[in-house]
Amino acid sequence: MKNIVCLFMLCITLTHSFRMNAQGSCKTSKHRQFDFWLGRWDVFNPEGKKIGENTIHYLQDSCLIQENWIASQQTGTSYNYYDSNDDSWNQLWVDNTGTNLVLKGGYSDGKMILQSELLTSKRDKSYYRNQLVWELLADGRVLQSWHILSAEGKLLQTVFQGYYQKKK
Repeated sequence: MKNIVCLFMLCITLTHSFRMNAQGSCKTSKHRQFDFWLGRWDVFNPEGKKIGENTIHYLQDSCLIQENWIASQQTGTSYNYYDSNDDSWNQLWVDNTGTNLVLKGGYSDGKMILQSELLTSKRDKSYYRNQLVWELLADGRVLQSWHILSAEGKLLQTVFQGYYQKKK
């Protein structure tokens, strides 16, 4: 009888732990590091011209952040999540031209910085990485920059720079 009671108590404890983990597993401060990007945004280039719109929201009980980008000739979607197994942020981006990015990184000094694995240029067989950086600015806007880096980490090119301003 004592063994049955112990087994019953263990089952209740495990069930409660599982429920608490399932309900609160994505509520940690690490999971909230990219929250500054959530919302509905108009996006402007450095010259102040509107170049697109972006909507970023939660899915899967706040365990996944989905981005939906719309510009004049381009649409794209990304899925972003924090992986507690390796303490990293991850993004998968796919757009309507077939461009896709797989990025990994983290939050540091007020910036979310994600990079691709080392890739090989089809043009000249050199190695490079994509790096995307999001930074919350003092005025509430978010600056997103997309850089191409050499294998050694040197900036080769800035592909995109956009200032996200919350829709009114």
